[in-house]
Amino acid sequence: GLVRFYYITEDGKEYNKSFSQENQFAGAIQYTFQPEPGRFYIQALEPTRALAISLQGLNRLYQHSLPWANLGRLQMEALAVKKTAREAGFLLDSAEQRYRSFLEEEPGLARRLPLYQIASFLGITDVALSRIRRRIK
Repeated sequence: GLVRFYYITEDGKEYNKSFSQENQFAGAIQYTFQPEPGRFYIQALEPTRALAISLQGLNRLYQHSLPWANLGRLQMEALAVKKTAREAGFLLDSAEQRYRSFLEEEPGLARRLPLYQIASFLGITDVALSRIRRRIK
């Protein structure tokens, strides 16, 4: 399936933080370090099957299984790279560049999401995204 992670402002506006697709890990990364509730929400956008594990269970798994500990480390490294690239995109790239990068890096996801979800993920309005799409056709 497909899930989104998003924030809601006090006035009800939603901002997409990230998406997870089939066979991907999904969860609140900060919960791994600080067992406090996250400030974001998770929504299944398509029928989704998920497995869940408690923080205690995950830590036990890491302590008793080197392959799982290595997998966890690799996932954290991949996430750090992805988050750093996303941050740089917001700080350095235009909205059009962010959209082009999204299409290049996530073509399958781009086909599965409605435009307003993509716009929210890119930090722009759906109107701005429509203008960008018209301009680059």
